[in-house]
Amino acid sequence: MSRGAAMKEPFVAWDGEGITVNGIHRYVMLCNSLGECLVNQDGIHTLDALAFIGKSESLRTPAIHVMFGGSYDANMLLRSLDMESIRTLWTTGKVEWQGFRFKYRHRKELSIAKYASTRWRTGKGGKYKPQYEWSINLWDVFGFFQSSFIKAMESYSIPYDALIEEMKKKRGTDEWKVKDISDMTRYCVRECEKLVKLMDTLRGHLSTAGISLARWDGAGAVAGALLKREGVKKYSDVPNTLEHIAANA
Repeated sequence: MSRGAAMKEPFVAWDGEGITVNGIHRYVMLCNSLGECLVNQDGIHTLDALAFIGKSESLRTPAIHVMFGGSYDANMLLRSLDMESIRTLWTTGKVEWQGFRFKYRHRKELSIAKYASTRWRTGKGGKYKPQYEWSINLWDVFGFFQSSFIKAMESYSIPYDALIEEMKKKRGTDEWKVKDISDMTRYCVRECEKLVKLMDTLRGHLSTAGISLARWDGAGAVAGALLKREGVKKYSDVPNTLEHIAANA
């Protein structure tokens, strides 16, 4: 993603919810800030989640896709993969599975692409280039805030309503049950909408400070943009003699 696009394209936020029944955890909901939701009280299979994402209106136009604390959702979205594929993804950062390509950087981003029916075409220089039916990059933006979602909203003066506060108190308790699925859905969509507002506010502050990001994976992206803007790289090749002097000063 270019820095120009990253500072202009609209944000689309994603979030999922799970419940634990008789000691078994189920990922029962996946929603986005457009109000699109996939709900299955028996648990969402990875292929169903991928089909839902692939049909989302959010993929029809350029957008920046974000999640807050996305490690949980990444685990749940990929939970149907076989153990060998999960091990490969974790150790190498990428894997192919049932016509999909996944790339993952823990607490940073999850990239998903569905191969087209004609998977490869010949590009420049005779090199083969993969062809995708659709793709999405989900940025985990927690690293910008490093706090709870409520505290992040408060620190950026984003108002939140009673529904979010009430439902957050229920999470992990006996009150967080399937019977509340309609409230859970409204809550999940509302959080996504608030995350878009939070990211719009953050981007506004960055623009005011003259900082343009090329990626949305946390404070390191801001640091990298500052280093690039200030041209620090040209000063990184310090002569060995100076390194020696500095090390022994």
